[in-house]
Amino acid sequence: MVLAALLMTAAPAADVLCLNDGRVFDGLELKRVEGGVEIAFENGAVHVPNELVLDALIEGASTFVPRTPEEKEKFAEGFVPFEGRWMSVKRRDGLVARRLEERRAAIEDMRTHSTWANRHEVETKNFQFHFTIPEHLCAGLRERMEAYYEVFTKEWKVRRDKREIKLPVNIYSDRREFNRTAVAGSGGGMLAYFEFKGDYDLNLFYDRLDPVLTEMILYHETNHYLQKLLNRDFLMPHFPGESLAEYYGASRWDPEKRMFEVGLLQEGRLAEIREDILGGQHMPIRKLILEEGYAHYTWGWSLIHFLMSDERYRAKCKRFFETLANGKDVRREVGGLNLKSVEMEEVLRVFMDELGVDDDELLELESAWHAYVEGLFDQLSPAGKAKAADNAARHRLEIKAERLYREAIDEGASSAHTYHGFAGLLMGKGKRDEAAEMWREAIARDPLTAEYYASLAFALKASDEKESERLMKLAQELDPEVETEWFSFLRTD
Repeated sequence: MVLAALLMTAAPAADVLCLNDGRVFDGLELKRVEGGVEIAFENGAVHVPNELVLDALIEGASTFVPRTPEEKEKFAEGFVPFEGRWMSVKRRDGLVARRLEERRAAIEDMRTHSTWANRHEVETKNFQFHFTIPEHLCAGLRERMEAYYEVFTKEWKVRRDKREIKLPVNIYSDRREFNRTAVAGSGGGMLAYFEFKGDYDLNLFYDRLDPVLTEMILYHETNHYLQKLLNRDFLMPHFPGESLAEYYGASRWDPEKRMFEVGLLQEGRLAEIREDILGGQHMPIRKLILEEGYAHYTWGWSLIHFLMSDERYRAKCKRFFETLANGKDVRREVGGLNLKSVEMEEVLRVFMDELGVDDDELLELESAWHAYVEGLFDQLSPAGKAKAADNAARHRLEIKAERLYREAIDEGASSAHTYHGFAGLLMGKGKRDEAAEMWREAIARDPLTAEYYASLAFALKASDEKESERLMKLAQELDPEVETEWFSFLRTD
């Protein structure tokens, strides 16, 4: 899918809109109105509130409105704010012109490399990237991936065999391209996958409505590859493999400090655990290990987080993984993909041996783990509950998802993506009127995203066909490639 922010810069330069999130749009017809800026499209005006606007250049003149005494003083001296600092109007205009030139070049680059057959290919120290997303987006991901590789391999004392090919990381520009090219015939629910056998292969699509999730998924799937560096002929069991991948999924790159932080909170998973506990479910360690299932992503993540965060257990936890992969006394059997793996009863035995606990001590460890997890609940934010709602919706747990969305919104979750997700759930349950209200809220928070207008058009189709048609045309003005069939929005994956 072509990014709306880039598509809109393709027109000849006219009025220019600069948003606080870094997006710059030109080729627009703008006017300053009460409370914000209005953009005139053929199929209706779009209101962009002041809190989203960094600056608007209307017919070459800045419409920045100073509000505080400091801003008024700076403005009187000929300065305007841009990208977090004050600068002269001339310098600001030069930076905007340069930014627009770069974006126009990015548009042309995107058009040239818009199909998988014409994809970009860039090799780094430890990976080879194939992608149809804009180069500047992939450049940031490449930097993060190399930092991630160095942190993990240093911690776990492993390295890739340089005689083998570097891991191909295939990043598709949208779900449609991913479904069509990477997972043809497998349905529309998959978010990403790592190919465990042969030369390996990692595939995902870039979700521009939730780039943070895209990054977390990239770290998660890459961790399956990094686990394979322990022993490429071994397939790590679902627990602890998925749990460790979730642990490293919650990572963050600080470009200023050049630091890659791992083991952060998976707030969405934590909120899901909280839901289980409120429902009277406390996960025993034995049950977690012996029964393969979704709990390996939630409770399993929290167990690994607990062990890796406690110096008494960190080395033992790492040794547990290493022993599963390479320990001489571990019973392994050939399983899926014709790779050796370990049955869950044997996983439990190795876990207890490496943690150094007997049956009674396992229960003590379990109590300490549960107390640790419950102690994290006060760190849960509305955004974390919204992420848990997304996860519940993805797994068709509609009652839980609706409850979590409402709780997150009531507590102040303000992301347009949250309202969009909740609206999709409501629409799927036939609650069209409420879904329409949620999409209006999403549009108010991000009025330049085509998907929100198209979704609202579907919600209004039965009650106001004329307005529905206008909204769909407006969505296509924002992004000519926006989905035009409701089934694509009904998916909660």
